[in-house]
Amino acid sequence: MTVLHFLRRHWVLWLVLALHGLAFALLDLMISPHPDYIDHWMQSRALSWGYYEHPPMVAWMLRALTAFFGDSEASLEAIAIFLNLLILAGMYAVGAGVFGARAATFGLLAAETTPFFIGGTPLVHIDQPLLLFWLASLGALLRYQRTGHARWLLLMGALAGCGALSKYTMVLFYLGALVFILLMRERRKELLNPYVYASGLISLAVFSPVLIWNAQHDWVSILFQLGKGAGGGNIIPGKHLGEFTLGYVMLFSPVMVIAGTVWMLRRWRAEGLRDDASVVLLAMWITPVVFFSLAMIPGSFPDPQYVNEGFLSFFMLLGRELEARWAARRRFILKLYLGSAAITVVLAGVIAWHTYSPFLPISPGGDFTRQIVSWRQTGQQVTALLEKDRIPLPEYVLSFYYPLGSQFSLHLASRPRTYSFQRERRNLWDDLGQITPANSIVVCERDECAWLRDLVPKRFGHELERVGAVETVLWGHLRHTVEVYRMEP
Repeated sequence: MTVLHFLRRHWVLWLVLALHGLAFALLDLMISPHPDYIDHWMQSRALSWGYYEHPPMVAWMLRALTAFFGDSEASLEAIAIFLNLLILAGMYAVGAGVFGARAATFGLLAAETTPFFIGGTPLVHIDQPLLLFWLASLGALLRYQRTGHARWLLLMGALAGCGALSKYTMVLFYLGALVFILLMRERRKELLNPYVYASGLISLAVFSPVLIWNAQHDWVSILFQLGKGAGGGNIIPGKHLGEFTLGYVMLFSPVMVIAGTVWMLRRWRAEGLRDDASVVLLAMWITPVVFFSLAMIPGSFPDPQYVNEGFLSFFMLLGRELEARWAARRRFILKLYLGSAAITVVLAGVIAWHTYSPFLPISPGGDFTRQIVSWRQTGQQVTALLEKDRIPLPEYVLSFYYPLGSQFSLHLASRPRTYSFQRERRNLWDDLGQITPANSIVVCERDECAWLRDLVPKRFGHELERVGAVETVLWGHLRHTVEVYRMEP
């Protein structure tokens, strides 16, 4: 009876998750996993305390899930849906614990109209484990705020440490907690609370293996991340900040961002800040937005997804605002949902149209839609090409750009490992001595081929012999042209 009562009380959550999961299960029949996702799966086959660009949690998580679900393409797609639905459920659960199930439902439905929560579903990257541990840490912090029991602070430290194992920006969680303490005068005594510092030490202990690994590898992943903010060269002042701001407004729906921000400002102007959960959520929303906005002034990589952890709190707060206005402004709120959904549908429609019938003025190298379609067919074509010349399926695939090699690590039956010349330090898990002409092939597209004909002899001492090329056509449009080489003995 308890289970039935829970299902009845939260029936909208289960309905939304079921429809969301079904829609993307059908979509996955037409697209392939994104190469970044495949790259993380490939890393999960060679577990480590760190990787070139990021901490190890995404690889660990994928290793655990593929051990249970399998590592077929269908399994990877199912894992992506599962993790993204878990994020939505976690956001709902934390919101329901703060504002009640009805407000959490309004927030969930608002999130479901946005490009971020819709478009990110087929993908697993370092942000999925980050968001899950961010939500868990936030839940523990809110429970401490409500009960005052120190054990919740200690649990928060362990969870935040796992978040840092996912992505370095988890440090913004502690910065957000500090902002909350400073905002509320009655909370400033927490700066003298030994359990606060014990929580930080627990986080540091959980995260410390990554620091040790980086120290042993010339701080490779930390320096890579810092390099993203090293400056944008000769650009128009404020260009990256403008791109970043427009990016996250579009990513989380301009309709919802504008309406929610205005409503929340009005509430806090009228009521002031109180020592309640809403101020914690406010700090956790504003801190990433302000931090990365400032970082974009000199920064060189204006990725709007940097603030996704902050917008988890935004949609919880927005759910409260929507619930409060529902009775009096039902028609307006329905228009808000429909307007936000319409923007997302139009964007999705343009992307889908371009995917199957390219029309946007984008160069092939910059067209991300090429990365998610027709790779099963391309893998089959390369397999047939190799079989024709009686070349065994490779143990290694060498490429210039890692996304191309990643595709073949999944779509060739031998499940080869990859070696990328683009950023050679990212190949830390590869032993160059094991790559030979007998167990490897080289793949390339467009201008990469000329580069590789020069790079491979320098790295491996073998000239390249052309095996052939394959062309993959989708709905009458050429989507991939891949040349295949082998190293001469």
